[in-house]
Amino acid sequence: MTEPTTPTALAKARRRDVNHRQQRVHQALADMTADGSEITISAVAAQARLHRSFIHRHSDLHAAVLDAASRALTAPSPASTAISHRSVLAENANLRAQNHWQAQHIRDLEDRLSDLIGQQAFERGGLGAPTNAAALQAEIDKQRQTVLDLTRALEERDEELAAARETNRRLMAELNRIPGATSPLAGAILTGVNTLSTRTLGHLITAAGNSYLSKSDLRDLLMQSGLYEAAELDPTELIDHGTSGPNRQETLRTPLLAAHEQARTGNREAHDALLEIVRLGAERVARRGYAESTLSALHESLLSDGYELRVGDPDLHGNRECRLLPIDPDAVPVGTEITALEAELDQRGYTEALVHYRSAVDNFTDQDHPASNRQLRNMVESLVKHLAADHTGYTDNGRSGQGGAAINTLYTPGGRPPAVVGQPLPENDGGRMLHGIWNILHSNGPHPGLSNADEARIRMQLCTALARFLLKHFPARP
Repeated sequence: MTEPTTPTALAKARRRDVNHRQQRVHQALADMTADGSEITISAVAAQARLHRSFIHRHSDLHAAVLDAASRALTAPSPASTAISHRSVLAENANLRAQNHWQAQHIRDLEDRLSDLIGQQAFERGGLGAPTNAAALQAEIDKQRQTVLDLTRALEERDEELAAARETNRRLMAELNRIPGATSPLAGAILTGVNTLSTRTLGHLITAAGNSYLSKSDLRDLLMQSGLYEAAELDPTELIDHGTSGPNRQETLRTPLLAAHEQARTGNREAHDALLEIVRLGAERVARRGYAESTLSALHESLLSDGYELRVGDPDLHGNRECRLLPIDPDAVPVGTEITALEAELDQRGYTEALVHYRSAVDNFTDQDHPASNRQLRNMVESLVKHLAADHTGYTDNGRSGQGGAAINTLYTPGGRPPAVVGQPLPENDGGRMLHGIWNILHSNGPHPGLSNADEARIRMQLCTALARFLLKHFPARP
């Protein structure tokens, strides 16, 4: 029969367990001190296979651990300071590699120093020019040559510009000496012939100069066009006088001025000769391959004068046929319409519209097509605003941008013919036309680069016809 457990027996068993654990702690301290391990409470507890709280509960064990840790710092054991054989081999290999790199680096520095010393000795000894200095000198010589070439080109351009300016001054002075002379477009004074403008003749001279036509070529053009006979000029001027004669620009300038004056006074033959020399000159320029770049300004200027220059495709020999086609029929010159419209606007007292219209005509004559389109739109807006106020009870609020609102009162959406004078236009009898032209005026209008001479001329014709149509349909109030 088992002997009953008593409190004395439990106490003895517990004491034996505590003593056994303490022995394990001391053994762990001895082992860790011997092999040089780091001594901490947690490390000792792990080595003794018990919880660290056991060491904390027993002050003697706690003091022993701290004392061992202190002794390990002040007097470390031989095992803790011993270096393994593998560590020694690794350290030795690392030092060898470092020594090899240092030796290679020293050799590289010695080579560079040797090159620099040799280069300095080469330069100071006068044995030859350094490579970099020779390259720099070659580049300097090249840039100097480029500067000389550009200087010569600039001098030639300056001479051509001076000649063109002189041509322009002489042409303008010649034009101003003609009594009552004005733009062919304005039409205030209509002579027998609305001939080419001085601007177009100036562009012809520039195109001939830029395409490098010789003075002999220019004299051939003057003879082939019949300009000397038509303008009754002295044909002996066509004789080559060598370097003492006029330059290329003067070779064209003098006869063109004379023929222009004859054409302005009604000489139809002189006008036809001017057209012919422009056509022949364009063909000669196109033959040399300068059609697109050199003839663009001449093409635009001719459109302003009422002519379209058409350059054909090259044939087998590289020749390109050029044609000058009139844009407006001679029976209905635009100048007549402009003069009548200006008179009607002045009579009605529509001063604002008149000012805008005259500005549009002046801008068109000066070939400022974006400005001309802008003034035409302002003229139409001012005109419809005044007509709406006079005939439909529209109230002018004094602000800009009233064109659309005023037009909406001048026509009846869905209305059918016939239109009644003085009443809003039916949509199908004038109203749609008014609305459509107003929309056209808001595209490609005052934007530079989006308006060309042909488009500007079409807008001038449309707005002139529209304004006269509206003034006729909405007559002046008695």
